[in-house]
Amino acid sequence: HDNYTLDLLSDAVCSLPPEKGNCLALLAQYYYDSEEKICRLFHYSGCHGNGNRFETREACQSMCQGTSPPIIHHPPLILYLNLYSHKREF
Repeated sequence: HDNYTLDLLSDAVCSLPPEKGNCLALLAQYYYDSEEKICRLFHYSGCHGNGNRFETREACQSMCQGTSPPIIHHPPLILYLNLYSHKREF
């Protein structure tokens, strides 16, 4: 697979909601919360579910966040630029 295909697959998997399945186990797993852009812990029942399920936080981050650090959203910064104050005179 090329990188484009892998990106599409990871986008599809990482946007799925967490599904605990319908068995009786309580396994600590991680899923990617696509709204908050972080990997979260959840309890998996041991069967069924979907692909947005990882054994470690690192595996979740590797698939869904890539190698870049998580994006931290700040309130918008408004900059005012006075174009006339930077005039050059020749």
